[in-house]
Amino acid sequence: MTAPPLLIAAAPNGAYKTRRDHPALPITPQQIAETAAEVAEAGARMLHLHVRDAHGAHTLDINAYRAAIRAIREKAGDDLFIQATSESTGAYSAAEQREALYALGGGREESDSADTPPAPPPSPPASPTPPEIDGVSIAPRELIRAESDAAPAAELFRHLRGRGILIQYILYSPDDVARYKSLLAQQVIPPDLHSVLLVVGRHDAASPLPALRKMLEALRAAPPAPANWMTCAFGADEFACLRESATLGGHIRAGFENTLLLRSGRPAADNRELITQLLKHGNPQNRAPATPAEAREILGAA
Repeated sequence: MTAPPLLIAAAPNGAYKTRRDHPALPITPQQIAETAAEVAEAGARMLHLHVRDAHGAHTLDINAYRAAIRAIREKAGDDLFIQATSESTGAYSAAEQREALYALGGGREESDSADTPPAPPPSPPASPTPPEIDGVSIAPRELIRAESDAAPAAELFRHLRGRGILIQYILYSPDDVARYKSLLAQQVIPPDLHSVLLVVGRHDAASPLPALRKMLEALRAAPPAPANWMTCAFGADEFACLRESATLGGHIRAGFENTLLLRSGRPAADNRELITQLLKHGNPQNRAPATPAEAREILGAA
């Protein structure tokens, strides 16, 4: 049988690294756009997008997102699936994250409601036209920090899916997988097509391979299953984790957010080299990189 296509997501910068860490790490909208075009040419079909403020710090500012997305579309075209992060980095409350996500999804409708009054967005929208994002990544442990967060989160999830925006739920442990299953059962997370990202490892820890296997076991233990699953890893054996995920039928995310090094230990020249390495050496079944149409079908966004 022909192996299924492999969806590769590029995470080119993350929230913390700077050009002091690597001179090719993209920070500005133009730098991110140039990287987006390079990783798309190498075979990546999703861009996991972090944006920075004027000082280079992580932000959820809607205007910063708009500037980056506009630059990416102009440089890389419309085929690259753009996924915006909602990561808090300890700087945003759950209410502020929700408002940033509403802005990314085109703003609230009059019928939208939440159990708690909305907090103001990080900054006012520059125009009523929403950025043309395709998806968002959300960590339930960040967005649902207390019981009172569940109802507003459920309303937000329904709003985003109603706008055709794919949600990828970020899970960091078997306990997170169990909570994700519970949120599905409670219908806080909509049961329609969505994706999960399994995040394993730390830069200062041992191999994340055992953690990945435990999370996969928990994910597969009981239905329902997500539309697809993807892995990103940090620290020792990052490359081995991605290789195992590709072998087991999952999809993979790589880039300077996770590592600056090739599997040889040599610094990568740029994000494109990390994507090229995965297709050459981290893809034992020789799964063909997903086409833009296949990527959207895999993600449930076709």
